Parts: sequence; structure tokens; C-alpha cells
Amino acid sequence: MSNLLDWSDLEIALAIAEAGSLSGAAIALGKQQPTISTRLNQLEGRLGVKLFIRSRSGTKLTTIGREVIEKAKIMQITALEIERSTQGKNSQEEGIVTFHCTDGLATYWIAPKLADFLIAYPNINLEIDTGENPPSVNSNQADLMLQFDDAKEMDAIAVPVGWLHYIPFTTKEYLNKCGAPNDVYDALKLRHLKLRNAQHRRESWDPSIISMDELITYSMTTNNSSVYFEALRAGAGIAFLPSMFATIDSNIVYIDFGISVKLQFWIVYNRGLRKIAKNKAVLKWLKSIFSPSKHPYFRQEFICPTEFSAVEVIRPTEQQMKSK
Repeated sequence: MSNLLDWSDLEIALAIAEAGSLSGAAIALGKQQPTISTRLNQLEGRLGVKLFIRSRSGTKLTTIGREVIEKAKIMQITALEIERSTQGKNSQEEGIVTFHCTDGLATYWIAPKLADFLIAYPNINLEIDTGENPPSVNSNQADLMLQFDDAKEMDAIAVPVGWLHYIPFTTKEYLNKCGAPNDVYDALKLRHLKLRNAQHRRESWDPSIISMDELITYSMTTNNSSVYFEALRAGAGIAFLPSMFATIDSNIVYIDFGISVKLQFWIVYNRGLRKIAKNKAVLKWLKSIFSPSKHPYFRQEFICPTEFSAVEVIRPTEQQMKSK
């Protein structure tokens, strides 16, 4: 029987240390919590020491546990360096590429364009992760990721790709039932939907929009972009969406208050992965589908949806003038 430790058990210990709990490690690794607990017990039994102190609030490393985790991190880095150095010599566009993205962009922008990518690169298996917690590109959790700031881990690269402009949309159905707002204050009385997303960086919003947000009583709040958009489509109320959604459904209506929330987004990847053919192919494709030169709604300056779609626009100030 081999006396060597099972590296996968050490990976589980690393995940527990990073997540701070068995449940968090289970989510990060895509495993069941009982499996994580069993594997940790086996590792501690083999080592003859306790690596973690477990409590209802989570897990805390013991002194020997911290030493083991530090050595495991070195092993992980070494393993990744070996993998990346060998992959970099593979000029074939083939294999698995993991890409992390928000669920809204993945569902309504990336997925509809996948067919062309898969035809062009039939030997690449693209894994799209839409979990709320951004992964690490330095620990093999993802090859590339899209994020709404340029913060990055050491030895990672953040490439600016484009901008999203969040503006208020509703539907003709909802306006027919509740009436078009005459001004911003009138609109505050209508039903509003809210998307709760940690990546939307609320602190970067214009103060006037934050003030408006605080005055709104939301009828529905969700952390799922599909639920958010489909509720809007069904006539549930008003929702802030990227302007590009005007190209997805021409039945929605843009309420032009003269306000928008602008968020820049980046694609982040590990420096060591940039020469790998399969990753270069995915990065090139992602840059093309988010290209501001091809798609005006990804430009830094706001472009009115009427410039690139058939969406209807109402302007509350004009509504007010008509009512007089």
C-alpha cells in the first residue's frame, strides 16, 4: 500500500481553509458536504493530527493545520506550474476551458453565440460557470473570468473589454395597466424589480442614482438575472438592465429619465495561461462578441437604444407636456 498522501484530499483541505467551512468547500468543489467531511476525517486520521477546529460558525485552522496548508499551497502552485508549462507547448486548440461569467451575460449574450464558436472550435469543451463567488484564476478554478473591476490576483492579467449601461426598462403591457410616468418622482410610485448582484459595485454609482434607489420600494428582489428579466418581460414592473437587452426583446420599453449606471468590465486570466492555444481561442472569441466597435452598447459613451434596435422609448418629461 502506498504511503503517499492523496493530493485530492489536500485539495479538499485547501478548499475548507479558503472557504472557512465544510459547506463552503462543498459548494466551491461541487461536492456533497458529507463527502467533504468524510475525506477530511480520512486525511486527519492518516496524518494523526487535527487540521481544523470545527464549530457551528465554521472551521478554524489549528497550528499544525496552518503548517500543512502552507505546504499544500506550495504543492498546488508547483502542480499548476507543471500543468501550464506542458499545456503551453500544446499548439492544438483542444481541451477544456473554464470561463466564469455573471448569469445574465452568460444566458442572454454568450449562450446564443455558442453555436458559431463550437463550429469554429469543435475540439474545445467550454465550461461556463455562473456562480456568485468569483473563482481564482491562479488555483485552476477558472481559466478566464469576466468581472466588473480590474482587481486581480498576483500573476494574473486583467484586460479591459467594454462597458455596460444599465437603464430602466418596462413593457407596453405594464404601461397600459398602470400608465406611463410623467416624471422620475411619478415613476417611483410604480412597481420596481431589483437584481442583487455583488459584482454590480453599487459604490461606483452616481450619488443621484443611489438616492433614487433608496427611495424605491421594490416589489421583487432576486439574485438571478433570468428571473429578473423574465419577470420584466411578463409585465411585472420596471427593471434596470444593460442597454444591449433592447436587441434581445423589442417588446420592452426604454423609459428615458436621462440616467444610466455605467459599469466597465474586464476579462481576467492567469499570466501563465495566455500562450495556451485553447485559452487564446476562447479569449479571442470573447473579445469579438463583446467588441465595442461591432456592438455600440458596449462603448464607454452611452448610445440610445433607438440607434441599434427597434425598441420603443418614452420620455417622462414629454409625457408631462402632453398631459397639460
